[in-house]
Amino acid sequence: MAVGCRIVLCGAISQYNISEPSNLYGVQNLPLLIFRSARLQGFVADFGPRNHVVDNLLDDLTQRGQLIARTHVVDGFENVPDALALLLNGKNRGKLLAQV
Repeated sequence: MAVGCRIVLCGAISQYNISEPSNLYGVQNLPLLIFRSARLQGFVADFGPRNHVVDNLLDDLTQRGQLIARTHVVDGFENVPDALALLLNGKNRGKLLAQV
């Protein structure tokens, strides 16, 4: 975590159906936010007008190799239910895609 960094939070689908509070998991090492003067901010997908500043920033970071997009591909239409299970229990790593 860099000094003055921004951390974006999105999604909690793996937590939706947890019935026991003891099974919840979440952010750890919160004191690091203080020591590193970091900002933690959540967002919800907004399907309105695109934010071109953010798009340009993401493109720039990707081209410089400072942002690496991870994907988790599940092969075959017959495995789509398994892919959904991965999404719902939080076991996918990166953008979850089903290749059919």
